[in-house]
Amino acid sequence: LRCPVLPPQRWLQIFGGIFRCYAVVISLFVAVLETEWGFIIKFCKILEYWPARGMLQIFVAVMTKAYPNVERSDLILLQDIASYLLLACGLIYVISGVLCLGVLKRSRQQKATSREQAAKDLHELEKRREELEALLIAERSELV
Repeated sequence: LRCPVLPPQRWLQIFGGIFRCYAVVISLFVAVLETEWGFIIKFCKILEYWPARGMLQIFVAVMTKAYPNVERSDLILLQDIASYLLLACGLIYVISGVLCLGVLKRSRQQKATSREQAAKDLHELEKRREELEALLIAERSELV
């Protein structure tokens, strides 16, 4: 069996399709990452830090801008707007991460989590105290 030889234009079309598929998959990953879903954060610990998120968004913006093989001018304009907005968001993430704003956000989240845990523990202790008081009253009534 012989492998057919494809013209260079066809190879560029195949490469473009594969490139776009990777761009869409990584873009979807960035969108899911922005929801801060626990599974994704556990899966990629580095993306918890803002500079890493920013670099990923900049990478997606460059991928979007690098291969604009679209014939319609309105789609090119939409693609340009999307890539520049993603680039701006990535730069904001990188600059904010360098200025340690992500550390402040994480510490505030940890305080909120510990506050919620303390409230839950207090509620459980109050419930347990009521149960023990009820048992103590029952014991005293049996002794009398």
